[in-house]
Amino acid sequence: MLGDRRYWVEARLFVDGEAVDWFPTGRLLLGRMHVVDREHVYSAPPGIRRVGAEFGDLALLLGYTVEPDGLRPGAPVAVTLYWQAQAEHDTSYKVFVHLVGPDGAIAAQDDAIPAGGALPTNLWVTGEVIADRHPLVAPDSLVPGRYSLRVGLYDPVSGERLEVVGGPAFDRALELQSFDRP
Repeated sequence: MLGDRRYWVEARLFVDGEAVDWFPTGRLLLGRMHVVDREHVYSAPPGIRRVGAEFGDLALLLGYTVEPDGLRPGAPVAVTLYWQAQAEHDTSYKVFVHLVGPDGAIAAQDDAIPAGGALPTNLWVTGEVIADRHPLVAPDSLVPGRYSLRVGLYDPVSGERLEVVGGPAFDRALELQSFDRP
C-alpha cells in the first residue's frame, strides 16, 4: 500500500515502453492527491459463531453474529459476517444474505458490496479479515415453520455465484443457521 501521504499525480506519454518528451519537461503535473491507508485487521473478534466455509478462492467465512438472536415479526435483524481474504481479485463481488421461509421463498434479503459498500472484494488484501454487516427486517407476518439464514457471494455483472465448500450449501448459498417460528 502507498501509505497515508500526499503524492504528485503526473501524466507521461510512452511509446513502445519508452518515455516520449511531449511536454517541455517530459512530464505534466496534474496535481496532488492525498492517499489515506485503512486499518487492516488480521484476526476475527472473539465470540463469533465459527464457520470456516470457503467461497471460491476469494474468501473464507470465519464466522458471524446475529442480533438479536431470534425472529420477531417486523423486527430488524443484523447479520455481521467475518470474511478472510484468501486471494486478491479484480472482480468486485456482492454479498447476499437471505432469510428463507418455510416455503423456500426469500422472506427478507440484503445484497451489497461488503462493509456497506466501503470494502469491495477487489480491494481486499490477502489474509485480512473484513467485518461485513447486513441489516434485514423480518416480515410483519411470519408464518409458523423453519426459517433459514443463507449467505453467498456473486458477480453482479454475470449473476454467477461463487462455489461454497465446507458447509451445508443450497444453490451456492451457505446455510448459517435456522430459526423455528411456532
